[in-house]
Amino acid sequence: FRGWYGLMTEDFAEAEKYYRASIKVMPLDWRSWHELADVLRNLKRLDEAENAAKIAVIGKELRKACLTLPDASQAPDELLVQIMAYAGGCGATEVAEALRFRYGQ
Repeated sequence: FRGWYGLMTEDFAEAEKYYRASIKVMPLDWRSWHELADVLRNLKRLDEAENAAKIAVIGKELRKACLTLPDASQAPDELLVQIMAYAGGCGATEVAEALRFRYGQ
């Protein structure tokens, strides 16, 4: 919420700080990546904004795919590989490694 408040009050540096803190705690949260992209656009850091927006879109699509599953054990290998790549791209290395381990079995 502090990131949102910074964005609403146009304190973009503060908003970036809090969205990055949020992403550090929960790197797979596509919404934080989406909001960070908005902040970065306002800071005129367009390459970074584009990267954050791409991460957000991938995360949102993966969430939709996961919600259609009857349960997590029904996840197809293709989806696991996509989630593994997303986790790696977000900096969630522990998640990526766990998926790599599961996929390797």
